[in-house]
Amino acid sequence: MYRIDILTLFDQTVGDLMNESILGRAQERDIIRIEAHQIRDYTLNKQKQVDDYPYGGGPGMVVQAQPLYDCCVDVIRQMEEAGHARPHVVFMTAAGTPLTEEKCKQLAQKDSLLLVCGHYEGIDERVIEALADEEISIGDYVLTGGEL
Repeated sequence: MYRIDILTLFDQTVGDLMNESILGRAQERDIIRIEAHQIRDYTLNKQKQVDDYPYGGGPGMVVQAQPLYDCCVDVIRQMEEAGHARPHVVFMTAAGTPLTEEKCKQLAQKDSLLLVCGHYEGIDERVIEALADEEISIGDYVLTGGEL
């Protein structure tokens, strides 16, 4: 069974979307399993805050390194403890390689995917450097977050 784990600030929305239409039927038939994970569950502050100023300065806010890193490492650990290979870790970023049909075919050959959805102005670059196998962009336009 192909597995996709999605790290997001909007786990309920993503979970609902992934249980509908073609993806929902594929999950019912055990062809694919899609799990959404809430990044906020890994914060160390009681407000569940995940935004911060970019490390090293710059405009806007980014997803903090600590909760995102901890969430990603925990999902990888859970998969490995369940006997799965380390997932292919993809960060959805504006600076990533464009998503094409050929790229989708390459990703489909992986055992599993861990998709990390950015928000705000992006993701703390230290987490990308530490954990990403690659960065992917779906196009030259701005969306509310990496989930779309």
